Amino acid sequence: MEEPFFVCVYKKDGMPIGQIVSPENEFPESFEEIKVKSSDGDNIEEKASEFEKIFESYCNSILSYIDMLPFIASISPMVGDAIRSVGLINFLKEKSGKTIETEGRDIFEVPSRFYSDFKEIADSANKASAVGRQIPKMMIIGIVSTYEHHLARLIRKILSSNPDRLTSSDKQVSIKDVFDAKGIDEFKEIVLDKEIDMIMRKL
Repeated sequence: MEEPFFVCVYKKDGMPIGQIVSPENEFPESFEEIKVKSSDGDNIEEKASEFEKIFESYCNSILSYIDMLPFIASISPMVGDAIRSVGLINFLKEKSGKTIETEGRDIFEVPSRFYSDFKEIADSANKASAVGRQIPKMMIIGIVSTYEHHLARLIRKILSSNPDRLTSSDKQVSIKDVFDAKGIDEFKEIVLDKEIDMIMRKL
């Protein structure tokens, strides 16, 4: 006999906010009790090394983008079209004195005193449509930013594990950085940040 599994969907104000799966039908009372996996990988098993945490966090982030990108690319044109339909068409239906509806088009007769209002709404609708077309590009930028973020974390870990790399660096530190630091630990962080920035710029 096939064994079932159980899914608990947690809600807030009637809307789903997360779910967990259990083979035993045993769930925490609230979603707040669950340790949610963070984008920075902080909840990955403690026994894993810091390098493994960074790698797993990066893989999780990239796979999320891979899963979402085709869907976002398919619906993004519809976002602008939906905004155009809701805002512009509702305005025309409200202000039109006469409408001619056919299978392929609707013609609205609108009093001239509403032209400036129509122009403003139409311009907003066109901008919204343009933004909708840019959403896939924003997703690509997000992928690049995710890569750079995790690469910087990896470099930070490598340098932190090899302090000799910092002491032998010829990176110059300004007097302002020295005085701005509230202690030796913060000064080390300033030097570390500058070294990471220099490495990232060379890549």
